[in-house]
Amino acid sequence: MGESLPLQEGEKPIAWHWKQWLTTWDKISIWRKTPIIVVGKAWLVVTNQRILQVEGRFIHPFEVRSWKDDSFNQNGSRTLSGCQVTAAYSLEDISSVHETHGKNVAGALVGTLHIQMKSADSLSISANPGVLSLVPIINEAMVKRKSLLQRQQAKNVVIDFSWVKEYLNKGGIVLTTIKCPQCGASIDLPKEGSTTKCGYCRASIHAQDVLERFTGLIKS
Repeated sequence: MGESLPLQEGEKPIAWHWKQWLTTWDKISIWRKTPIIVVGKAWLVVTNQRILQVEGRFIHPFEVRSWKDDSFNQNGSRTLSGCQVTAAYSLEDISSVHETHGKNVAGALVGTLHIQMKSADSLSISANPGVLSLVPIINEAMVKRKSLLQRQQAKNVVIDFSWVKEYLNKGGIVLTTIKCPQCGASIDLPKEGSTTKCGYCRASIHAQDVLERFTGLIKS
């Protein structure tokens, strides 16, 4: 984009695509049949933390006689005065993203990006069809963001047998006994502590190992 964005700590842009031109109508120019004034550009930006709607204003707005006018395309690279985030959606607050295709009232192809939030709110962002290429990138960024937050959360908790039991219960697994990884003997799950020993072979059993063994079975 060539312009700096007000990003959060640790936030990095992954991909972006220009969404639409920012225009206004100049009543004074209507008699000259050039009523459209292009004042800037809008983008959809995907970062490792959020989806951003960004606007940048041209230093010198310019008139456009027609959307097909060559001068319009050439002037599309004019210098921007800066970019500002007009809307932001945290990846961890989004449940799903998908796209649809259609045409606007002028018959031009447009794409619509549909964002379903976990709060049950939904957003529909209309833009040029190229923006829809961001959908798989957004979905991948959501998966990575979820994984990162889970790892950060794990660092902030003390993983003992009590925590493991509660965590697995929330995932639909009721665990009361475990098998010794050394001899296969059945052992009652301790109520506390991070390490226990098999009563038969005296092998050490760690709460972290039990968690990792059952995590893959948790209901998504």
